[in-house]
Amino acid sequence: YKRQPQEGEDAGKRDKRLGKGKPQLWVIPAHGGEARQVTFAKYGAGDPTWSPDGTKLLFTARTGDPPEIPEHNGKREPRSHRITRIMYRFNNAGYIYEQRTHLFVVPAAGGEPTQLTDGDWDDGDAAWSPDGSQIVFGSDRHEDRWYVPRGEIWLMNADGSNQHAILASDDLEGSHPAWSPDSRQIAFLGSPMWHGGGHSDVYVMRPGEQPCNLTMDHFETFSDAIGSDMRTEHADATPVWRDDGQALFVLANARGAGNIYQLAVADGALSPVTTGAHHVLGFSFDDSQNTLALALADVQQPGDIFVHWRDSGNTERLTDVNKDLLSEVYVGTPETFQFKGANGWDIEGWLIKPPNFDPNQRYPMILEIHGGPNTSYGYSFNQEFQILAGKGFVVVYTNPRGSTSYGREFSKAVSGRWGQEDYEDLMAGVDTVLGMG
Repeated sequence: YKRQPQEGEDAGKRDKRLGKGKPQLWVIPAHGGEARQVTFAKYGAGDPTWSPDGTKLLFTARTGDPPEIPEHNGKREPRSHRITRIMYRFNNAGYIYEQRTHLFVVPAAGGEPTQLTDGDWDDGDAAWSPDGSQIVFGSDRHEDRWYVPRGEIWLMNADGSNQHAILASDDLEGSHPAWSPDSRQIAFLGSPMWHGGGHSDVYVMRPGEQPCNLTMDHFETFSDAIGSDMRTEHADATPVWRDDGQALFVLANARGAGNIYQLAVADGALSPVTTGAHHVLGFSFDDSQNTLALALADVQQPGDIFVHWRDSGNTERLTDVNKDLLSEVYVGTPETFQFKGANGWDIEGWLIKPPNFDPNQRYPMILEIHGGPNTSYGYSFNQEFQILAGKGFVVVYTNPRGSTSYGREFSKAVSGRWGQEDYEDLMAGVDTVLGMG
């Protein structure tokens, strides 16, 4: 972060050390003006969170350096790297070597950052307490973390002192912590450590006490796992506390749709804030918590910005960023169909027909199968499906058992049974479509 050149350092090495070309944190006045860069992290910075008093920014950055690659006659030499851990490479990151992600804080006015966490683990998912005195964050400091990863929740003072776990269990994983307005409770997403099937519940706990599951009786899963090839990440499902501390606003998936709900803390009562066959990609409330900004996608558009008013229930679309492109290409409307899978289970699927479809003509059919297996297809945009349909294929995609958004038992049904009843579900979907003629 020292921006002055170091002894014997050329411009290229200085730029690399200061993270030129990497994502950094910038601050810009909300009423307009020039942006000002406040971080110069070698590998970039992310996940900025304002302190309650607006004077600091909490953020994440990678620490450590990958092994140096020696050069011979101006060329990089072949090399080997000994790997002794099962977890050595991640999506969107590549080989992680001995690099770790940790928490830092930097003055919003600019200056040297302070590293708050350190160690042979990754820290993130952090949030300030409303009184500014503490920070809750996600970590995994269990002894066998590189073999059996766990979602732990930790707490520390705002200066990084007194770091201690408030959820570190062999039975329950936690993530996405959020403070109550009075700084006394923490809501988080949780799931069983073993055989959870990707189904997430919402918990509330006071530090030092046992967490309480608010959503055990609900069908929805309280995270985002709807698949799309338009983005690499899923929506942030961190619960948002209502200002009076009596309820939470939560993102949930149900039958392939993603919406926002209100969840009562006292009894777990759930009521929809938004409804519809679409996919919430992001959401943010105004200060009144009546107006809700939404990033929404659906089966015919990859994502736009909307505003929703809780009091009236009205929703207004603000952008149409792909209007010109989508007016020039074929975009098929998926048809939903239901069928019986293995053991008589109800399974849901979708069918996209090519342009100018003629029921008297024969078409090649493609069955799309999602990975995971604990994710789901649903009411989001998939470019691949549309391209294939536009080229004359009938495209079929389904949510066999093991898919999320159909209840916890449905998600857990493939645990230890991959390729058995789920395969039968897929083939039953094919037979159903063939039976349509």
